[in-house]
This record gives sequence, structure tokens and C-alpha cells, in this order.
Amino acid sequence: MAAIGAVTCDMVKGAAETLREQVEVWRPPGVDGVGAQGMGKSEGVSHFLAVVYDTNAAVETWADGIRALAGTVQTIVDDWGTSHTNMLIARVGELNKKAAILPGSTMEARASIAIEAIKQ
Repeated sequence: MAAIGAVTCDMVKGAAETLREQVEVWRPPGVDGVGAQGMGKSEGVSHFLAVVYDTNAAVETWADGIRALAGTVQTIVDDWGTSHTNMLIARVGELNKKAAILPGSTMEARASIAIEAIKQ
């Protein structure tokens, strides 16, 4: 099942960036050429989209749970069942909520939240 930390989702779209060498480059004034230093392997920001279908009240509770994860290190499980471990939740986007096709049922709302995470 897809999840962001302990918060379950119907879908989590996206994948983590791969680790690659990061290089810091500088240009000293008055000197020809550039300086460069390898900073070790790390990755850029990974983008995920968490989605849930539920009642309006349950969607609000779900969104509060996702928002509470900001600034914490979590495991993100995507739609394919791949676990992305040690992901720092760097940014939690705004809740995007729409009425579902079957209002009044247990799936009256579709909600999504964009998440930016960095591998630790």
C-alpha cells in the first residue's frame, strides 16, 4: 500500500532521485580557471504526489497527517511498492480537493498533496 510515513494513501506518484556526485565550482577573482571540489554523493529534490479518495472529513484528517510530516525523515512507498527510505520531507504543498463522481458515498472527495523530499 502506498504511504508517506505512517499516513496511507491510495496512490503516491513519483520516484526518488538517484544518488550522484555533487560538485561545487567557484571562480576566484583575478585568477584564470575555476576551482572545483567533489562534495560527495547526494541527490536533488524528489517530487511525489500523494492521492486519496474518501469522505470530506477523512480527507481533512489525512491532509493534517501529511502536513505534520514536514521536516521529518520518513519512508515513502510509491504506487509500485518501492520503499524510498530516509527521505526528509522538505516541503508539503497545498491540499487540492475535488468532489468525486459519487457524492454522498464513502468516496465523496478526491484529494492530492504535492510533496518534496530529499534523501538523507
